[in-house]
Amino acid sequence: MLPAVATAAGVALALSGCGMLGIPVGQHRGPGAAPAPSIDCLSEPSSRWLEDPRATEEPAPHPEPGRVPDGFEPAAALLCEFPTSSADAAEDTFTVTRFEGDLGPLLRALDAPDDVAGAGQMCTADMQLVPSLWLEAEDGTLLPVHWPRDVCGKTKPGAGEQVEKLKPGTTIEVRIEMFTETVERDGRMVPRFARLDVREG
Repeated sequence: MLPAVATAAGVALALSGCGMLGIPVGQHRGPGAAPAPSIDCLSEPSSRWLEDPRATEEPAPHPEPGRVPDGFEPAAALLCEFPTSSADAAEDTFTVTRFEGDLGPLLRALDAPDDVAGAGQMCTADMQLVPSLWLEAEDGTLLPVHWPRDVCGKTKPGAGEQVEKLKPGTTIEVRIEMFTETVERDGRMVPRFARLDVREG
C-alpha cells in the first residue's frame, strides 16, 4: 500500500523514509504550529503538486506545518488522503479521516527532532509525497503538524506507525476547485496561478 499516494490505511509505508543510510551530525527542531481556521490538505509542501505547474505567479500561502506547542491537548488527528485526478481536472477531492483514541504515543513520535545531514550525505532522488496531518483540540482549534524527518528529508516512521494504531472515525471530503485565469502583464496575456477554492462536503 501507499507507494506514491497516501491513504488512511497503511500510513507507515508511505511515511517510511526512502533515503540511504546516513549518520546525522545534529538534530533540529522547527517552530511551533500556528492555529488555522480550517483544514488545508495542501499544507504539506510535497502535496502542492496539485497546484497549476504552468503558473507564473505564487499561490496564496498555505499554513505551514509545525511542532505541537506545549500545553496543546488534541482530541483527534486528521489525515488528508491524496486524491487521484487528471492534469485537466477542474476539481480535486481529498478525503480527510478523523482518528481518535490515545494520542499520547503520536504526540511523542511527532516530538522527535529532525536529523541534520553531514557533508557528503547521499540520498535517493525520489520524491516522497507526504499527506497533510492536522490535530484538533476539543474546542475545535486546528493545527497543521510537522512529520519528523531523517537526514534525507524523508519522514521518520514513528508518527505514521502511531497514526495507524488509532481508531479511524468519521470522514469528510474537502474539494479543491481549480480555476485557470489569464491576466495582462506587459501588454500580453499570461496564465495566472490557479486560485484554490476549498469547501467541505
